[in-house]
Amino acid sequence: MLPSGFKPYLVHNVEELEPLFTQNTVYAAVIAHSVGGALRRKIEEAAQAKNIHVVNAGCRQKQEEQ
Repeated sequence: MLPSGFKPYLVHNVEELEPLFTQNTVYAAVIAHSVGGALRRKIEEAAQAKNIHVVNAGCRQKQEEQ
């Protein structure tokens, strides 16, 4: 159990988010360390569309120059 009250669920691709669609109040997605930046963005977008909490969202993203 995480400090936020969610149970962690390790995700490697977008298809692995499907079990969380109905359990989004109990489980939170944790994107695997081995997932690259492009796939990570796709997972984060799909999770946001389905209202799934992602514990490590925003990691490995390049900061845009201002």
